[in-house]
Amino acid sequence: METRRLRAFIKMVDTGSLTRAAEVLGIAQPALSQQVMMMEADFGTQLLIRSRQGVSPTPAGRVLYRHAQIILRQLEQAHSEVSRAVDELSGTVHIGLPLTAAAMLSVPLLEAAAERYPNIVLFLADGLPGNLLNEFTMNGRVDIGVLPGNVSATGVTVRPLLRERLALVVAVDSELGQSTDPIGMKRLEGRALVLPESTNRVRQAVDAAFGSIGVVPTVVAEMNSVYSLVAAAVAKLGAAIVPAAAVVSDPRIVTRLLIEPEIERPLHIAYSNAAPLMPTVKAIFDLIIEVTERLVATGQWSAARLGNEGSS
Repeated sequence: METRRLRAFIKMVDTGSLTRAAEVLGIAQPALSQQVMMMEADFGTQLLIRSRQGVSPTPAGRVLYRHAQIILRQLEQAHSEVSRAVDELSGTVHIGLPLTAAAMLSVPLLEAAAERYPNIVLFLADGLPGNLLNEFTMNGRVDIGVLPGNVSATGVTVRPLLRERLALVVAVDSELGQSTDPIGMKRLEGRALVLPESTNRVRQAVDAAFGSIGVVPTVVAEMNSVYSLVAAAVAKLGAAIVPAAAVVSDPRIVTRLLIEPEIERPLHIAYSNAAPLMPTVKAIFDLIIEVTERLVATGQWSAARLGNEGSS
C-alpha cells in the first residue's frame, strides 16, 4: 500500500471530514473517496463510517490508524537515519508532557538535547491531559510519554520517573494564607475547595487522602487547568490543591505542602512496544531520565523525589 494513502487516511480520521482532509492534502474530494474505497478493498472491510456529521473510523479503521502512525513514523526515522552518518543520531522525537512536567522539564531538556544530540529535533506536545497522553503513547502518536498517575497499560514499556508532592494554594490575605508551613488535611474540613474533576489523577489522590482521615471535602468548583485553579484561589472562591511544582511564584498566593497525610502524584515515562525502539528515541528517553534526576537532586523540581525511591 502506498504511504500517501496512509497519510490521507490519518488526515481523514484527524479532521473527521473528507472535505477538510481533501483541502489540507490539496487533492479533490472524489479522488480522496476513491482512495478510501481502494483501501477498504485492500483490507476487505469497511474502515470509515460516513454520515452527515463527517467520517469516523470503524473498529478496523482504528486499528489501521494506529499502525499507520507507527509505519509513517518509522519511515520518517529511516529516511533521517539513512541520510546521516551511521554513528550520528538524528531525526525527530515526539514527546508528550503533562503541564507540570512541561513547565519543569521543557527548557532543561531542550538545552541538554541541543548540546548532546544537535541533530535530533524535539517536538514537545505539552500540557496534554493524562488520558490523552496515555492514548497517544499507546498508538504511537508520541514516541515518549510522561504519564501522570499509576500506569498499568499493555503495549507500553513504563518506568517510574518521579513523585510530586501536592500543595494547597490560597490567597495571601486569606485565613490560611497567613503561614507557609505545611498544613494538615484535617484543617480543610468544611472549607471551600476548588479541585480537578473526579477523573483527574490529582483529584483521585486528593479524594483518597481525605477518605483515609474520614473527611468529605467541600468542593465548590471543578476545573482541570492549574492556572484556572490558582486563579480561583486568588479570587477567594476556594482553596486549590495542585502539584507543588506547577505553581508559578505569585505575590497574591501562598503555597503550603499538605501533610497528615502527605499526598503525592506519580509521574512515569513510557514508550510504545508496537515497534522496535529507535536509537534516537532511546537516547532521548535516557536523557529525560538524566535531566529529571538532576532537577530533583538540585531542588529545581520542587517538592519531588525520584520515582524509584521508597515511599516515606
